[in-house]
Amino acid sequence: MENPQTHNDSIATEVDLSGFREVAGGDENEERDLLSLYADQLDQKVPTLKAAVEAGDCQQIKLIAHSLAGSTSTCGLLPFAHTLRELEQRGAKQDLDAAKRLFAEATAQAEQTKAAILRKLGQ
Repeated sequence: MENPQTHNDSIATEVDLSGFREVAGGDENEERDLLSLYADQLDQKVPTLKAAVEAGDCQQIKLIAHSLAGSTSTCGLLPFAHTLRELEQRGAKQDLDAAKRLFAEATAQAEQTKAAILRKLGQ
């Protein structure tokens, strides 16, 4: 199993938001819209995922992590997407202890991503 400290160190680097520009086809207005939509999605799904983890609802953990991993991957946030895919797998395997650890990691990545988006949007 991967050393959690090593993996957490890897999220301490700056978040690469260039995938949003690619998805937007280079259109700056579209990129800003995508960044805002993704930040809103984080605001909605992370607390919902937290509630599922706290309730021990592995099915919901799997579904929410899967949904968030898809958009995260599409936007090129691959380290974060990887954590979410692992979380999805732990939910599918009903491994709540691992899901709790991965949720903590995903939360840190979500916070870092949201902060990078807000900086990019000048907020």
